[in-house]
Amino acid sequence: MSRSIRDLRELICLSRFGFRSDENDLNSDNNNTTTTTNNNNENIQSNNTILFYFDPSILNNWLEITSSRLEKIHSLTTNTFINFIYFWLKQFDYEHKQSLFQMEFELFIEHLLLSFTPNDIDSLQINQFARQILHDIDKQIGIYTIENDYNFIYYIDVFNRYKRDNQYRTLLADLPNELTININNRLHLQWMLAIRAFGLLAICEIYSSQTNDQFVFNNSTDQFKNRILTALRKDYIDVIEYFIKTKQLTGDYLDEQNRNILFHALPMGNISMIEYLLKSNLSNFDINSITQSGNSLLHSCVTLQRIDLIELLIKYYPNININQRNKQDATPLHLAIIYNDIDIIRFLIQAGANTKLTMKTKTCLQLSIELNHENLIEFFSNIV
Repeated sequence: MSRSIRDLRELICLSRFGFRSDENDLNSDNNNTTTTTNNNNENIQSNNTILFYFDPSILNNWLEITSSRLEKIHSLTTNTFINFIYFWLKQFDYEHKQSLFQMEFELFIEHLLLSFTPNDIDSLQINQFARQILHDIDKQIGIYTIENDYNFIYYIDVFNRYKRDNQYRTLLADLPNELTININNRLHLQWMLAIRAFGLLAICEIYSSQTNDQFVFNNSTDQFKNRILTALRKDYIDVIEYFIKTKQLTGDYLDEQNRNILFHALPMGNISMIEYLLKSNLSNFDINSITQSGNSLLHSCVTLQRIDLIELLIKYYPNININQRNKQDATPLHLAIIYNDIDIIRFLIQAGANTKLTMKTKTCLQLSIELNHENLIEFFSNIV
């Protein structure tokens, strides 16, 4: 076992590491149970319930991957790191930062979806859980401040120094109180620490495709993927066209999550690039392909709440399966209800979405009532 993996195991072992300065013995929490409020009881139920369906056997692999990412960040040269800081603050625009964070965050959620027992936890719960685990990264999405830039650089700085000091320990163990204070199971706390380390290091590693320094790849596949993603981020249609014309780029999967180039392009939101890809007749491209988590391209567009992208998919592929279900049994229409997006709901129905399909046992109206979306309750009541 490598040193970095040992260090990570020690870090998530709560008997050796206190992640709050006012840490209390977990056993004492049980003595205070009768004094908690109804809201706290609901939090206990929610957090304990979702972790009950988590598959911890996946953590060994996640720790190995996290360890490898730590080593990669630790190996950054001073010159590379300084170049990255300048690039991030001066050359990389806000829109591309946002698309990058969004894409990596969605990938983190897809990993989580695969780690829970299928059909027992819905995507809404996992999405909320992911945003709590990576609360600091979630703050990076949607709002730009120079402080957010500094915070992200600081994360990489800490991991680059790779000291086992308080800054390193605190960063990896920075779980919000509302997520941990009512958990009475030590294993669940350890799992959450491991999940946070896995997600945080994955997002911090995005520096590698943003620096202008030469990067050493493990194999040609990694190098090709990096070239494609870089061209997508820069919106270089001519470069993508070169890879298509030379038959290097097809509609086949680009990564282990079964995501083709469209799955990578959608979160970046470059309309001209996405439209070019849709009309480029990529060989082996399947408009109804799904990721390992079961999401289709339409599911991804709804998650991004981009009606313009949905319109493009249907424009160029009118026979797209608009009622395709993911592993949580949700069609794109069900996801639009979860996100309370009435405009997308209307468009999907107009395009042929079946309002009679249920998500597991819940109708569109029942789902709207459960989520307390008053405008949708009225909308679907009128349809019924």
